[in-house]
Amino acid sequence: MNYTTSTLDFTLPTTAFTFDPLSLYALLCQLPDRRGLRGRRYVKLAPMLLIYVLAKLCDADHPSQIADWAKYRAPELIAALKLTYPKMPHPTTWRFWLQKAVDAALFSQMVSQFFANALLPEPSHERASLVVAIDGKVMRHAIPADRTSALHLLAAYVPQYGCVLAQIEVESKQNEISATPKLLKLLDLRGMIITGDAMFTQRHLATKIVEAGGDYLFIVKGNQPQLRSDIEFLFAQEEQDYHAGAGANDFERDVRVDKVSGRLEERIITSSTMLNAYAPFPHLGQVFRVEREVRLADGRVRREVGYGLTSLPRTVADAGRLQRLVREHWGIENGLHYRRDCSLREDDCINGSANAGELIAAINNLVVGL
Repeated sequence: MNYTTSTLDFTLPTTAFTFDPLSLYALLCQLPDRRGLRGRRYVKLAPMLLIYVLAKLCDADHPSQIADWAKYRAPELIAALKLTYPKMPHPTTWRFWLQKAVDAALFSQMVSQFFANALLPEPSHERASLVVAIDGKVMRHAIPADRTSALHLLAAYVPQYGCVLAQIEVESKQNEISATPKLLKLLDLRGMIITGDAMFTQRHLATKIVEAGGDYLFIVKGNQPQLRSDIEFLFAQEEQDYHAGAGANDFERDVRVDKVSGRLEERIITSSTMLNAYAPFPHLGQVFRVEREVRLADGRVRREVGYGLTSLPRTVADAGRLQRLVREHWGIENGLHYRRDCSLREDDCINGSANAGELIAAINNLVVGL
Protein backbone atom coordinates (compact mmCIF):
# COMPACT_ATOMS: atom_id res chain seq x y z
CA MET A 1 0.00 0.00 0.00
CA ASN A 2 1.15 3.58 -0.72
CA TYR A 3 0.85 6.34 1.86
CA THR A 4 1.88 9.99 1.78
CA THR A 5 2.17 12.79 4.33
CA SER A 6 2.65 15.57 1.81
CA THR A 7 0.34 18.57 1.89
CA LEU A 8 -2.04 18.94 -1.03
CA ASP A 9 -3.35 22.31 -2.18
CA PHE A 10 -6.80 21.97 -3.70
CA THR A 11 -10.18 23.68 -3.76
CA LEU A 12 -13.05 21.94 -2.04
CA PRO A 13 -16.36 21.65 -3.94
CA THR A 14 -19.14 23.98 -2.88
CA THR A 15 -21.58 21.09 -2.41
CA ALA A 16 -20.76 17.82 -0.71
CA PHE A 17 -21.83 14.26 -1.45
CA THR A 18 -22.25 12.53 1.93
CA PHE A 19 -21.49 8.83 1.69
CA ASP A 20 -23.09 6.68 4.37
CA PRO A 21 -21.63 3.14 4.27
CA LEU A 22 -24.89 1.81 5.68
CA SER A 23 -26.85 3.16 2.70
CA LEU A 24 -24.53 1.15 0.46
CA TYR A 25 -24.91 -1.78 2.83
CA ALA A 26 -28.69 -1.66 2.45
CA LEU A 27 -28.25 -1.80 -1.31
CA LEU A 28 -25.86 -4.77 -1.09
CA CYS A 29 -28.35 -6.64 1.10
CA GLN A 30 -30.62 -6.88 -1.93
CA LEU A 31 -28.08 -8.99 -3.85
CA PRO A 32 -28.99 -12.68 -4.06
CA ASP A 33 -26.31 -15.00 -2.69
CA ARG A 34 -25.41 -17.66 -5.27
CA ARG A 35 -23.47 -19.85 -2.82
CA GLY A 36 -24.81 -23.20 -1.72
CA LEU A 37 -25.83 -23.66 1.91
CA ARG A 38 -23.26 -26.36 2.55
CA GLY A 39 -19.98 -25.06 3.89
CA ARG A 40 -21.12 -21.47 4.50
CA ARG A 41 -19.27 -19.87 7.34
CA TYR A 42 -20.10 -16.24 6.63
CA VAL A 43 -23.85 -16.41 6.20
CA LYS A 44 -24.37 -12.83 5.02
CA LEU A 45 -22.74 -11.72 1.81
CA ALA A 46 -23.45 -7.97 2.08
CA PRO A 47 -21.06 -7.24 5.02
CA MET A 48 -18.17 -8.89 3.21
CA LEU A 49 -18.84 -6.94 0.01
CA LEU A 50 -18.96 -3.69 1.99
CA ILE A 51 -15.64 -4.57 3.63
CA TYR A 52 -14.20 -5.27 0.17
CA VAL A 53 -15.28 -1.82 -1.07
CA LEU A 54 -13.89 -0.06 2.03
CA ALA A 55 -10.57 -1.88 1.60
CA LYS A 56 -10.43 -0.80 -2.05
CA LEU A 57 -11.03 2.79 -0.97
CA CYS A 58 -7.99 2.40 1.33
CA ASP A 59 -5.72 1.28 -1.55
CA ALA A 60 -5.91 -2.50 -1.08
CA ASP A 61 -6.29 -4.25 -4.44
CA HIS A 62 -5.17 -7.88 -4.41
CA PRO A 63 -7.30 -10.42 -2.46
CA SER A 64 -4.37 -10.96 -0.07
CA GLN A 65 -4.24 -7.19 0.59
CA ILE A 66 -8.03 -7.13 1.10
CA ALA A 67 -7.72 -10.00 3.61
CA ASP A 68 -4.89 -8.28 5.51
CA TRP A 69 -6.75 -4.96 5.62
CA ALA A 70 -9.85 -6.68 7.05
CA LYS A 71 -7.81 -8.81 9.47
CA TYR A 72 -6.11 -5.80 11.09
CA ARG A 73 -9.48 -4.04 11.53
CA ALA A 74 -11.52 -7.08 12.54
CA PRO A 75 -12.73 -5.83 15.97
CA GLU A 76 -14.03 -2.53 14.58
CA LEU A 77 -15.65 -4.16 11.53
CA ILE A 78 -17.27 -6.93 13.59
CA ALA A 79 -18.74 -4.37 15.99
CA ALA A 80 -19.92 -1.99 13.27
CA LEU A 81 -21.52 -4.66 11.08
CA LYS A 82 -22.67 -6.90 13.98
CA LEU A 83 -20.93 -9.98 12.64
CA THR A 84 -21.21 -13.22 14.59
CA TYR A 85 -17.96 -14.84 13.44
CA PRO A 86 -14.81 -13.48 15.14
CA LYS A 87 -12.45 -13.71 12.15
CA MET A 88 -12.11 -12.22 8.71
CA PRO A 89 -12.06 -14.37 5.54
CA HIS A 90 -8.96 -15.96 4.00
CA PRO A 91 -7.81 -14.57 0.59
CA THR A 92 -9.07 -17.77 -1.07
CA THR A 93 -12.55 -17.02 0.27
CA TRP A 94 -12.47 -13.53 -1.24
CA ARG A 95 -11.52 -15.03 -4.61
CA PHE A 96 -14.35 -17.55 -4.38
CA TRP A 97 -16.88 -14.81 -3.71
CA LEU A 98 -15.72 -12.87 -6.73
CA GLN A 99 -16.02 -15.93 -8.96
CA LYS A 100 -19.16 -17.62 -7.65
CA ALA A 101 -21.14 -15.77 -5.01
CA VAL A 102 -22.25 -12.55 -6.71
CA ASP A 103 -23.95 -11.93 -10.06
CA ALA A 104 -21.62 -9.32 -11.56
CA ALA A 105 -24.15 -7.95 -14.07
CA LEU A 106 -26.78 -7.44 -11.36
CA PHE A 107 -24.23 -5.82 -9.05
CA SER A 108 -23.22 -3.42 -11.85
CA GLN A 109 -26.86 -2.42 -12.38
CA MET A 110 -27.34 -1.79 -8.66
CA VAL A 111 -24.21 0.38 -8.50
CA SER A 112 -25.47 2.44 -11.44
CA GLN A 113 -28.84 2.89 -9.74
CA PHE A 114 -27.10 3.88 -6.49
CA PHE A 115 -25.26 6.72 -8.22
CA ALA A 116 -28.26 7.75 -10.29
CA ASN A 117 -30.24 8.24 -7.07
CA ALA A 118 -27.40 9.84 -5.08
CA LEU A 119 -25.68 12.10 -7.59
CA LEU A 120 -27.72 12.81 -10.69
CA PRO A 121 -30.38 15.53 -10.70
CA GLU A 122 -34.00 14.66 -11.27
CA PRO A 123 -34.34 13.86 -14.98
CA SER A 124 -35.94 16.81 -16.73
CA HIS A 125 -35.48 15.32 -20.21
CA GLU A 126 -34.56 18.83 -21.37
CA ARG A 127 -32.57 18.59 -24.57
CA ALA A 128 -28.79 18.24 -24.16
CA SER A 129 -28.98 18.39 -20.35
CA LEU A 130 -26.65 15.45 -19.57
CA VAL A 131 -23.42 14.32 -21.26
CA VAL A 132 -22.79 10.55 -21.34
CA ALA A 133 -19.54 9.24 -22.82
CA ILE A 134 -19.35 5.65 -24.10
CA ASP A 135 -16.15 3.69 -24.56
CA GLY A 136 -14.78 0.19 -24.13
CA LYS A 137 -11.93 -1.19 -22.02
CA VAL A 138 -10.12 -4.52 -22.11
CA MET A 139 -9.00 -6.09 -18.82
CA ARG A 140 -5.75 -7.40 -20.21
CA HIS A 141 -5.04 -10.10 -17.62
CA ALA A 142 -8.62 -11.22 -17.07
CA ILE A 143 -8.86 -14.10 -19.55
CA PRO A 144 -11.78 -16.47 -18.80
CA ALA A 145 -10.87 -20.15 -18.83
CA ASP A 146 -13.17 -20.93 -21.77
CA ARG A 147 -11.82 -18.12 -24.00
CA THR A 148 -8.65 -17.04 -25.70
CA SER A 149 -9.24 -13.28 -25.39
CA ALA A 150 -9.35 -10.94 -22.40
CA LEU A 151 -12.55 -9.64 -20.86
CA HIS A 152 -13.89 -6.63 -22.79
CA LEU A 153 -16.33 -4.21 -21.12
CA LEU A 154 -18.30 -1.28 -22.55
CA ALA A 155 -19.31 1.55 -20.21
CA ALA A 156 -21.54 4.62 -20.26
CA TYR A 157 -19.93 7.28 -18.05
CA VAL A 158 -21.12 10.71 -16.87
CA PRO A 159 -17.98 12.94 -16.80
CA GLN A 160 -19.65 15.73 -14.85
CA TYR A 161 -20.49 13.48 -11.91
CA GLY A 162 -17.78 10.83 -12.28
CA CYS A 163 -20.12 7.83 -12.24
CA VAL A 164 -20.93 4.92 -14.54
CA LEU A 165 -24.60 4.67 -15.58
CA ALA A 166 -24.32 1.27 -17.26
CA GLN A 167 -21.71 -1.33 -18.15
CA ILE A 168 -21.99 -4.51 -20.22
CA GLU A 169 -19.66 -7.22 -21.43
CA VAL A 170 -18.68 -7.24 -25.08
CA GLU A 171 -18.99 -10.91 -25.96
CA SER A 172 -16.23 -12.81 -27.74
CA LYS A 173 -17.97 -12.74 -31.13
CA GLN A 174 -18.98 -9.09 -30.84
CA ASN A 175 -17.25 -5.75 -31.08
CA GLU A 176 -18.09 -2.44 -29.42
CA ILE A 177 -20.24 -1.33 -32.35
CA SER A 178 -22.54 -4.35 -32.18
CA ALA A 179 -22.67 -4.23 -28.36
CA THR A 180 -23.58 -0.54 -28.16
CA PRO A 181 -27.34 -0.96 -28.91
CA LYS A 182 -27.58 -3.29 -25.90
CA LEU A 183 -25.88 -0.66 -23.74
CA LEU A 184 -28.14 2.11 -25.01
CA LYS A 185 -31.22 0.07 -24.10
CA LEU A 186 -30.19 0.35 -20.44
CA LEU A 187 -30.37 4.16 -20.61
CA ASP A 188 -33.22 6.64 -20.83
CA LEU A 189 -31.71 8.65 -23.68
CA ARG A 190 -34.13 11.56 -23.45
CA GLY A 191 -32.11 14.73 -22.86
CA MET A 192 -28.75 12.95 -23.12
CA ILE A 193 -25.80 13.78 -25.37
CA ILE A 194 -24.08 10.50 -26.24
CA THR A 195 -20.43 11.12 -27.09
CA GLY A 196 -18.05 8.60 -28.62
CA ASP A 197 -14.81 8.26 -30.52
CA ALA A 198 -14.55 7.41 -34.23
CA MET A 199 -15.56 3.77 -33.76
CA PHE A 200 -19.09 4.82 -32.82
CA THR A 201 -19.56 7.11 -35.83
CA GLN A 202 -22.19 4.81 -37.35
CA ARG A 203 -25.44 5.80 -39.03
CA HIS A 204 -27.59 3.19 -37.31
CA LEU A 205 -26.33 4.25 -33.86
CA ALA A 206 -26.97 7.92 -34.62
CA THR A 207 -30.50 7.09 -35.76
CA LYS A 208 -31.22 4.99 -32.68
CA ILE A 209 -30.00 7.74 -30.32
CA VAL A 210 -32.01 10.55 -31.90
CA GLU A 211 -35.18 8.46 -32.26
CA ALA A 212 -34.95 7.68 -28.52
CA GLY A 213 -34.88 11.39 -27.67
CA GLY A 214 -31.13 11.98 -27.35
CA ASP A 215 -28.36 13.63 -29.32
CA TYR A 216 -24.95 12.42 -30.47
CA LEU A 217 -21.48 13.90 -30.79
CA PHE A 218 -18.95 11.69 -32.60
CA ILE A 219 -15.38 12.01 -33.82
CA VAL A 220 -14.77 11.35 -37.54
CA LYS A 221 -11.64 9.52 -38.70
CA GLY A 222 -10.54 7.13 -41.41
CA ASN A 223 -13.26 4.54 -40.79
CA GLN A 224 -15.63 6.98 -42.55
CA PRO A 225 -13.33 8.13 -45.38
CA GLN A 226 -15.90 9.92 -47.55
CA LEU A 227 -17.46 11.72 -44.62
CA ARG A 228 -14.08 12.82 -43.31
CA SER A 229 -13.04 13.96 -46.79
CA ASP A 230 -16.22 16.05 -47.14
CA ILE A 231 -15.69 17.76 -43.77
CA GLU A 232 -12.02 18.35 -44.42
CA PHE A 233 -12.73 19.83 -47.86
CA LEU A 234 -15.49 22.05 -46.48
CA PHE A 235 -13.22 23.76 -43.97
CA ALA A 236 -10.30 24.04 -46.37
CA GLN A 237 -12.42 25.50 -49.18
CA GLU A 238 -14.50 27.81 -47.02
CA GLU A 239 -11.45 29.29 -45.32
CA GLN A 240 -9.91 30.02 -48.71
CA ASP A 241 -13.10 31.77 -49.85
CA TYR A 242 -13.32 33.70 -46.59
CA HIS A 243 -9.74 35.02 -46.75
CA ALA A 244 -10.21 35.86 -50.43
CA GLY A 245 -13.39 37.79 -49.67
CA ALA A 246 -15.44 35.51 -51.92
CA GLY A 247 -18.58 35.64 -49.84
CA ALA A 248 -20.20 34.89 -46.53
CA ASN A 249 -19.82 31.65 -44.64
CA ASP A 250 -21.39 30.34 -41.48
CA PHE A 251 -18.19 29.49 -39.64
CA GLU A 252 -18.27 29.89 -35.87
CA ARG A 253 -15.05 29.66 -33.89
CA ASP A 254 -14.04 29.30 -30.26
CA VAL A 255 -10.46 29.59 -28.94
CA ARG A 256 -9.22 28.35 -25.57
CA VAL A 257 -5.71 28.74 -24.16
CA ASP A 258 -4.51 26.89 -21.05
CA LYS A 259 -1.15 26.77 -19.31
CA VAL A 260 -0.61 23.54 -17.37
CA SER A 261 2.60 22.00 -15.99
CA GLY A 262 4.88 24.27 -17.99
CA ARG A 263 3.18 23.74 -21.33
CA LEU A 264 0.95 26.12 -23.26
CA GLU A 265 -2.03 24.55 -24.99
CA GLU A 266 -4.24 26.31 -27.53
CA ARG A 267 -7.45 24.66 -28.78
CA ILE A 268 -9.46 26.10 -31.66
CA ILE A 269 -12.80 24.61 -32.67
CA THR A 270 -14.58 25.74 -35.82
CA SER A 271 -18.13 24.63 -36.60
CA SER A 272 -20.33 24.81 -39.69
CA THR A 273 -23.86 23.83 -40.73
CA MET A 274 -23.15 23.87 -44.47
CA LEU A 275 -23.02 20.06 -44.79
CA ASN A 276 -26.43 19.51 -43.20
CA ALA A 277 -28.31 19.56 -46.49
CA TYR A 278 -26.37 16.89 -48.35
CA ALA A 279 -24.03 14.93 -46.04
CA PRO A 280 -25.20 11.28 -45.89
CA PHE A 281 -25.45 11.15 -42.11
CA PRO A 282 -28.80 11.10 -40.26
CA HIS A 283 -30.03 14.03 -38.15
CA LEU A 284 -26.88 16.07 -38.76
CA GLY A 285 -26.84 19.44 -36.98
CA GLN A 286 -23.23 20.61 -37.34
CA VAL A 287 -19.77 19.47 -38.30
CA PHE A 288 -16.62 20.78 -36.64
CA ARG A 289 -12.85 20.88 -36.81
CA VAL A 290 -10.64 20.80 -33.70
CA GLU A 291 -7.10 22.23 -33.91
CA ARG A 292 -4.78 21.65 -30.97
CA GLU A 293 -1.32 23.15 -30.54
CA VAL A 294 0.83 22.35 -27.52
CA ARG A 295 4.06 24.26 -26.79
CA LEU A 296 6.28 22.34 -24.39
CA ALA A 297 8.74 23.88 -21.95
CA ASP A 298 11.70 22.75 -24.06
CA GLY A 299 10.42 24.65 -27.09
CA ARG A 300 8.93 21.73 -28.99
CA VAL A 301 5.52 22.20 -30.60
CA ARG A 302 2.91 19.50 -31.23
CA ARG A 303 -0.02 20.12 -33.58
CA GLU A 304 -3.11 17.97 -34.09
CA VAL A 305 -6.21 18.41 -36.24
CA GLY A 306 -9.39 16.37 -35.80
CA TYR A 307 -12.95 16.39 -37.13
CA GLY A 308 -16.37 15.52 -35.77
CA LEU A 309 -20.12 15.89 -36.13
CA THR A 310 -23.16 16.22 -33.93
CA SER A 311 -26.94 16.27 -34.09
CA LEU A 312 -27.02 19.38 -31.88
CA PRO A 313 -28.09 22.50 -33.78
CA ARG A 314 -26.24 25.74 -33.27
CA THR A 315 -29.14 27.13 -31.22
CA VAL A 316 -28.45 24.42 -28.62
CA ALA A 317 -24.65 24.16 -28.88
CA ASP A 318 -22.54 27.00 -30.22
CA ALA A 319 -18.80 26.61 -30.86
CA GLY A 320 -17.98 27.31 -27.24
CA ARG A 321 -20.22 24.52 -26.00
CA LEU A 322 -18.92 22.12 -28.63
CA GLN A 323 -15.44 22.87 -27.31
CA ARG A 324 -16.53 21.88 -23.81
CA LEU A 325 -18.34 18.75 -25.00
CA VAL A 326 -15.32 17.47 -26.89
CA ARG A 327 -13.16 17.98 -23.81
CA GLU A 328 -15.77 16.36 -21.56
CA HIS A 329 -15.85 13.21 -23.65
CA TRP A 330 -12.23 12.41 -22.86
CA GLY A 331 -13.18 12.35 -19.19
CA ILE A 332 -14.00 8.68 -19.64
CA GLU A 333 -10.32 8.06 -20.41
CA ASN A 334 -8.87 10.32 -17.71
CA GLY A 335 -11.54 10.04 -15.04
CA LEU A 336 -12.46 6.36 -15.35
CA HIS A 337 -10.17 4.13 -17.39
CA TYR A 338 -6.90 5.70 -16.24
CA ARG A 339 -7.94 5.51 -12.60
CA ARG A 340 -9.03 1.90 -12.91
CA ASP A 341 -5.80 0.95 -14.67
CA CYS A 342 -3.25 2.97 -12.69
CA SER A 343 -4.79 3.93 -9.34
CA LEU A 344 -6.71 0.68 -8.76
CA ARG A 345 -4.33 -1.51 -10.83
CA GLU A 346 -7.17 -3.27 -12.60
CA ASP A 347 -5.03 -4.58 -15.44
CA ASP A 348 -2.77 -6.34 -12.94
CA CYS A 349 -5.72 -8.47 -11.86
CA ILE A 350 -5.18 -12.06 -13.04
CA ASN A 351 -8.21 -14.36 -12.99
CA GLY A 352 -9.81 -16.97 -15.16
CA SER A 353 -13.44 -16.12 -14.46
CA ALA A 354 -15.52 -13.70 -16.54
CA ASN A 355 -17.82 -13.08 -13.58
CA ALA A 356 -14.89 -12.18 -11.29
CA GLY A 357 -13.39 -9.81 -13.87
CA GLU A 358 -16.71 -8.05 -14.47
CA LEU A 359 -17.38 -7.83 -10.73
CA ILE A 360 -13.95 -6.33 -10.04
CA ALA A 361 -14.58 -3.73 -12.76
CA ALA A 362 -17.99 -2.90 -11.24
CA ILE A 363 -16.46 -2.54 -7.76
CA ASN A 364 -13.78 -0.26 -9.22
CA ASN A 365 -16.53 1.83 -10.87
CA LEU A 366 -18.12 2.14 -7.44
CA VAL A 367 -14.83 3.16 -5.83
CA VAL A 368 -14.08 5.75 -8.53
CA GLY A 369 -17.59 7.17 -8.19
CA LEU A 370 -17.31 7.44 -4.42
